[in-house]
Amino acid sequence: GVDVESVRRVAVSRGFASEEAASKFSERDALDILLQPGFSTADEVTETSGRGVGMDVLAASVHEMGGFIKLTNFPGEGLKINISIPLAYTTRVKLGLTLVVGSGIFLIPAENVRESFKADEDDITLVEGRGEAVKRWERIYPVVRLHNLFGVKPIYENIWDSICVLAESRGQTVCLIVDKILGQRQIVYKQLTVQTREPTVFDGVSILDESRMALILSVDGIVKQYHGKPA
Repeated sequence: GVDVESVRRVAVSRGFASEEAASKFSERDALDILLQPGFSTADEVTETSGRGVGMDVLAASVHEMGGFIKLTNFPGEGLKINISIPLAYTTRVKLGLTLVVGSGIFLIPAENVRESFKADEDDITLVEGRGEAVKRWERIYPVVRLHNLFGVKPIYENIWDSICVLAESRGQTVCLIVDKILGQRQIVYKQLTVQTREPTVFDGVSILDESRMALILSVDGIVKQYHGKPA
């Protein structure tokens, strides 16, 4: 769950609110500030976390579609995120893969996927200044751990226990690390057009069943974000 007092302290220390305003924060105020651009409770900033990019992009994307996000806090248990999107919007249909990343389900267009495979431990290497990489067919591909990108806990810590997905956009390929692939399905979604400071890693939303929705990954946005990070 979310420590409201911790959010208050971070909001003041990072200039999101004055001490007087923060002292009057209700739990709802503290949860709402989590959706503000650049806000993060992480103590350290790394290449994959702590930069405050993610929740604000999601909120902006949903707002663009005429929807809204509601956060519900369960102290000591977790944070529930409700996403409401009106059904009356222009849709497209494509074939996609259903991915499991931590406790979340995401979709990726099949047209962006070159292949998926299990890597051996010997296939994992480090590229100076860029981080982890995977060797495949005598080539080396940069690794993007999606659980780090989304700020969720992975099922598997090691790459060789996870599934590697080679995803390509505009001639550039990255190796996405996911926990499981549930199979193919038709995905119905609207492409998002939100203007953000960084490339968005989401391209839309699709309904999985009567009670669940899944975000659709933008491989183009993921590739741009990876190549735009500091060396």
